[in-house]
Amino acid sequence: MKKWGRRAAVLLGAVVCLVGLLTGAVYGVSVGKENARYEVAGASFEIPSDAASLAEGERLYVSRGCGSADCHTPSGAGHLMMQDGPLGTIAASNLTIAAQGFDAAAWDRAVRHGLRSDGRSLIFMPSSDFQNMSDHELGLIVAYIRSLPLVASPQPACAPGMVARVVDIAGGFCLFPASAIDHAHVSDPDPPPGRTVAYGAYLARLCTGCHGEHFSGGPIPGAPPELGTPLNLTPDATGLEGWTEEQFRAVLREGRRPGGESISPTQMPWPALARMTDDEIGAIWLYLQTVPPRPEGSR
Repeated sequence: MKKWGRRAAVLLGAVVCLVGLLTGAVYGVSVGKENARYEVAGASFEIPSDAASLAEGERLYVSRGCGSADCHTPSGAGHLMMQDGPLGTIAASNLTIAAQGFDAAAWDRAVRHGLRSDGRSLIFMPSSDFQNMSDHELGLIVAYIRSLPLVASPQPACAPGMVARVVDIAGGFCLFPASAIDHAHVSDPDPPPGRTVAYGAYLARLCTGCHGEHFSGGPIPGAPPELGTPLNLTPDATGLEGWTEEQFRAVLREGRRPGGESISPTQMPWPALARMTDDEIGAIWLYLQTVPPRPEGSR
């Protein structure tokens, strides 16, 4: 018995050492991603100030997801997304404070490249969704943000915990977006607005953060269950096969599935998406009809 007890102790010690080594390796890789610096000059674009531009900027700020209650909020004051020991502290910043003094190049680096002013990655900013945002749209959104009254309540600094770092390294969600972006990419001009597949493809990039690169939805890796399961947006039997455009429009405008079930606005930000124009929703619908069918969860 003593021999087996010693062997068990040795085995347990080996497991503990292995876990420690793996944890140290993951932490080292994660910190390397966090502290990496990127040299990006930043693009220059026009930031208008007329009333019509500010009104359209407000609509884009909301409908593109920036002003949702779970992100930077309608006031621009930001939101504490999580504060949990193993996951750490993740907060969407107070834009009315953080962006003071930003010029166009700084906005480009932050929104489309996921970079802080010191060249390191922002944390949990979905810049990959916005990398193709045009100068025109970004300029309108920035114009509106600049018009917001100052909210003198900064959000806490982001401090990712070990669990969040592990999920990031495992490919669950992108904690350090700058590490996953092609910084040599230059945003293409946005297609002319209208009910076209090209315009729908441009807009649908905003859906990939939740619904996946291939739009097939399913559970978001690493996300808590309360965030729900994003719908499969491909024309598959587990997705939009058999849907009509009117039913798709009801999801975005009213938060209502074809069977009449209500959709939680905390799981699907349909109140913000309801601010999209008829042509924008129609264009996304047309584009989604062209993507290859995939079973739910293929992401």
